[in-house]
Amino acid sequence: MPEGNPCGLQGAGQFAFSLAPGAQAAPRLQPLLRRLQPLIGRPAAVAIDLSPDFRQPPARLVGLFERSLSGPIAPNAAGPLNLCFSLPAVRGSPALLSALAASRRLGYPSVIARVPDELPAMVARVRAWTSSSGPEHDALALWNELTLLSWTAPSVQLALCGTSRSCCAFSPAELPGGVLPESLFEVPHASAWLSLRVHLGLLASASSARRRLRHLSRALRICLRLADELLDQSDWPDPEIAADARTSRRVAIHLTGIGDLIDRDRLDPRAVSTLRIVEGWLAVIRSSLLRESRSLAAERGSCPILAGGLAGTFGAGMLRHRHLLACSPFALLPVACSRWPAADYFHLLPALRQADSIGLYEGALRHRLSLADYRRLLRMTWALARNRA
Repeated sequence: MPEGNPCGLQGAGQFAFSLAPGAQAAPRLQPLLRRLQPLIGRPAAVAIDLSPDFRQPPARLVGLFERSLSGPIAPNAAGPLNLCFSLPAVRGSPALLSALAASRRLGYPSVIARVPDELPAMVARVRAWTSSSGPEHDALALWNELTLLSWTAPSVQLALCGTSRSCCAFSPAELPGGVLPESLFEVPHASAWLSLRVHLGLLASASSARRRLRHLSRALRICLRLADELLDQSDWPDPEIAADARTSRRVAIHLTGIGDLIDRDRLDPRAVSTLRIVEGWLAVIRSSLLRESRSLAAERGSCPILAGGLAGTFGAGMLRHRHLLACSPFALLPVACSRWPAADYFHLLPALRQADSIGLYEGALRHRLSLADYRRLLRMTWALARNRA
């Protein structure tokens, strides 16, 4: 990507599916296999959520998937399918995560633990308890096991529950049914997403901050228009997802390179003034996307799911999109070597309030943190997402 062009298109390349609940898992895999078939040979990442089945013995569940899925994802002329699994972060889940990640027949898939809101909440309360047993201490043991596993194993990742919302406060509530495998935030089952990345570190140098922000706003408007066209033109794998693309029109613009831009501008990440600058960047990005979404709604029609009910009554139905902006705490860390310790960039976390969804993408940077700092970053991100206005 050339310098000065911060936007990169990911496209409609990641999907989240969940198994329907039921007594036997094998019959319920058939509809899932039919959904996966059109994705074979495409540059697609697919996450299968195992929430209804995670309590089965790990060896039994892994064997079931190896027998059912090793054919569809085996290397072939069209190329393998990039497959991963997600499941709740509860007692017993670390063993299943490890067993899935170690499966050769499944291609050593990535695995994602969905961290429920109550787990970090209980960990935060554990110091107030003097007893060495009880649910809080069980939660702390699980937290320590999961975070250690994800810190040491590149294929094991975490996703914080409850960190995704619509850009419209009056949007109808949605039930999360899985995790986007690359964005790492919760989404509804079989929902359509059009993803782009905006690397702020690739912004061309400008004589003033105001000119740089004007350049960024113009690039974002172009990106959103392109994404809106691709929502209608993409070859979605089945009719249900194609219909969701037309009615919900979810775009996820992922911000990256914030820490690189801070270093390039020689800003101190510990300073309150730097936090205010980063908050200003993200506020401009959010307002530019909302303004362009309204402009597209006036030209092409508003998002159908927002056109009625409270959203339409209060004017939010004039938005073209249900979702716009995603950010990650790891986007605040510079990729290049920095004069500042990585933990100093944690002071910038409040700027993430502007995002519709807070995912844990760019997670490879977690290996630059100490285990204690990694756990602290996760707890701080959870607290921020929980207390957003």
